[in-house]
Amino acid sequence: SMDLTESRGALVSEVRADGPAKEAGIKVSDAILEFDGHPIKDSTELPILVARVPVGKAVDVKVLRDKQIQTLKVT
Repeated sequence: SMDLTESRGALVSEVRADGPAKEAGIKVSDAILEFDGHPIKDSTELPILVARVPVGKAVDVKVLRDKQIQTLKVT
């Protein structure tokens, strides 16, 4: 349904109102394709990568939204 050539990424099912994802503009139903330069193969990879980022560091996150890839800065 997202027109990806292969099955990859992590689908966003919830965005906390007080979290960094909300502040960066990530929305429910976005597919996170890349986090801090690392391609996301499946949803199990993402929490591990996020946990490794020091608090306060800004990272680029590539998301697929409405069949278009966007890069968002998340701190």
